[in-house]
Amino acid sequence: MQSRTPKGQVTLDDCDQSQVVPSIGCYVKEEVAQEFQVLSGSQKTTSKRSKKRSLWLPVTGLFVLCGLGLFIGFQRHASSIAHVWHEFYDLGQKTFSFVSFPIEQVHIVGHQQTPEKHIIEKLGAIWDRSLLSLDSAQVQRDIETLPWVKQAVVERVFPYALNIYVTERVAIGRWLSKEGRYLFDKDGVMIELTSKEDDLTLPLFEGAGAPKQAFVLKSVVEKFDDLVPLFVRYKRVDERRWTLILKDGMQIYLPEKQIGRGLSRLRALNVQYNLLSRDLSLIDLRLSDRVTIRPKKGRKLEILSTLEDLEVKGKLTR
Repeated sequence: MQSRTPKGQVTLDDCDQSQVVPSIGCYVKEEVAQEFQVLSGSQKTTSKRSKKRSLWLPVTGLFVLCGLGLFIGFQRHASSIAHVWHEFYDLGQKTFSFVSFPIEQVHIVGHQQTPEKHIIEKLGAIWDRSLLSLDSAQVQRDIETLPWVKQAVVERVFPYALNIYVTERVAIGRWLSKEGRYLFDKDGVMIELTSKEDDLTLPLFEGAGAPKQAFVLKSVVEKFDDLVPLFVRYKRVDERRWTLILKDGMQIYLPEKQIGRGLSRLRALNVQYNLLSRDLSLIDLRLSDRVTIRPKKGRKLEILSTLEDLEVKGKLTR
C-alpha cells in the first residue's frame, strides 16, 4: 500500500532526491520507525499521543488567556513590574507542568555517511517522554560519539517534534597502521577502518604522527598537480619530515621545513632532466645546496649540486 505524506511534509526519500534540503529536516524512514515503534513522516498520528496533541492548542490557549487575566489583576495590586513578572513566570511554570509534549517525530538532516538507524539508537528511551524534560545536551553528546559525526545540534520543535542537525567529518586520507587502514579527517581524527578496495581515491599515509600532519602536507602537495598522480604513499619519518613514494618504489626525501621549495626543486629537475622517469631508488632534497640520488643498480650515492652543475658533471643529460 502506498504511504501517504501529509501536505507540506518531506520524507527522507524526497530529501535524497532533492538538491535542496528543507531546514526542518527529514522524517524517519518507514522501516526504522517500525523497528523502534515510532511515527514516520508518512504515517498519520492514530495513537493516544495524537489525541493529546489535538488537545494541546485549545488547552494552552485557555491557560494563556487565564494568565493574561491574572497578569492584569496582579499588576493593579503589585508594587513593581518585576514582582508581576515573577508571579506570572511561576504561574506559567505550574501551568505547563500539566501540559504534555510527547516526542512523536524526529527529523534528521546532514547525515551522509552515518546510517539513520545509528542516530535513532543514540536517542535511547526518549519516546513517550516530554520535550520539556528532554536533556538535549546529553542527546547531542551521545550522537557525537558516532564515528562520522563531528557535531550535532538537537532542537526542540513544539509541540511534538525533535530536529537533529548533523555535521559529519570529511575523510582526507587513509592511514596504514598495524590494525589496518583507517580513514581520518583534516584534524587527524581516526574515523573508521576501511578495506583495501574502499576509497582508493584518497591518498595513503603511513608512519607515526602522519594523520596529524597530513592536512598540512596535502595542502602543499596539491599545488603541484602535475606531480600528485605520481605519488602513491606519503610516509612520516621520525615525526619530523616526509618521504614521498612513487609507483615504482622510488623514494623522495623532502626537507623538514619549506616543503613547497623542495617540491619546486623536484619539479624543475623533472622538467629539465626527466628525473622521475629514470632508474633511481632515491632522490634526497633535504639539503638546500645539493641533490643526492641513488641508482637502483648499486648502492653508491651520487651527490649533485645546482642544476648548472648537473650537466657539467655529466651526471644527467637533457
